[in-house]
Amino acid sequence: MKITRQLAEPILKKLSGFLDYKINVMNEKGMIVASSDTERINQIHEGAVYVISNKKQLVISPEDQELYAGSKPGVNLPIEYFDEIVGVVGVTGDPKELYKFAKIIKITVEVMIQQVYVNNQMQYKNRLVEGWIHDLVSPTNFNKKVVEKNGENLLGIDFKIERTIILISLPDLTPNNWQSFETMVKLSEKKSDILRLITKEIAESSICSFINNDTCLVAIESKGKNITNERFIAKDIHKKLKLLNINSFVGIGNGYTGVEGYRNSYYQAKQCLEIIQLFKTEEPISHISDWKLERILVNIPEKTRNELIEEFLSNKKPLSAESLHTLEVFFKNQLRVNDTALALNIHRNTLQYRLDRVYKQVGLNPRNFNDASILMIVMFFYKMKR
Repeated sequence: MKITRQLAEPILKKLSGFLDYKINVMNEKGMIVASSDTERINQIHEGAVYVISNKKQLVISPEDQELYAGSKPGVNLPIEYFDEIVGVVGVTGDPKELYKFAKIIKITVEVMIQQVYVNNQMQYKNRLVEGWIHDLVSPTNFNKKVVEKNGENLLGIDFKIERTIILISLPDLTPNNWQSFETMVKLSEKKSDILRLITKEIAESSICSFINNDTCLVAIESKGKNITNERFIAKDIHKKLKLLNINSFVGIGNGYTGVEGYRNSYYQAKQCLEIIQLFKTEEPISHISDWKLERILVNIPEKTRNELIEEFLSNKKPLSAESLHTLEVFFKNQLRVNDTALALNIHRNTLQYRLDRVYKQVGLNPRNFNDASILMIVMFFYKMKR
């Protein structure tokens, strides 16, 4: 650990906020790297050199001041980091008055340095995780052997463990080209807060990182075919984010082992988010198993989708909002007239009239299974286009 100006100045600034003392922080060579008196920065402090050489504190009285060049009366204490002296903290003033406070300042500086080290280590690991995840989910540059090797050697990932990928879309964090530097800093801080929040909700063996500005990836251990745990974690994260006024949509893939399995789970979770966006669903959380027909329909070419919409739902014979809603409820109730009428809170005959009206307009009978299937598919395409 080296005490640099970049490390020492923020610490000194925090101390100056609640301590009315002149403080100097020296590196392992006795050079002042941060000081309440900025004119002393980069000067050699002979008192600090003595502390480092003799591995003990030094109290400089007014009478002794001339013995140590670049020094002033005060207390100089070694900064220790894992039993190694990495620098010196000096407090200027009458030694008799400030000795007790100097020891408190020394301990405070050491604690702050340790915290900075821990934060740096976490940032380093976060960058490793972020880079590895980008390699894992890359649509064009995926290299299974490299991803597997880096995951095992750099992150200690056991690919025999079955994991589920959860993707969290955060539309409020989507940047635009006109954002100020201050706004970008705030967004970065918010992302850090979100990562800390999510990390608290998942096990230590889980993986968590942003894969772009507004999407966070979480990989958790699966519990077999029972996906209750995955849904619970997703709902819990969504709920905690909502308490912070952060909107989110969550997609969940199936659980798999191995690099290619994790990658497959990611693309399933990604497809969940795409379907949520396409169909504007009210439910912000979904598992890939929630979507069956939809997964097939989203892969049909747009040209084909538009042709079917034009044929059955064109402007020449448009269906009203009431008709579309009636059909949705009718299909949801498995073409059962009584259940649909009850759900819509209308008379059975009123429902029959609405279904007849649809039949006349589009030439497809909603009561007929084959016609209903076509109508359902065309309505899906219509929703996607909206």
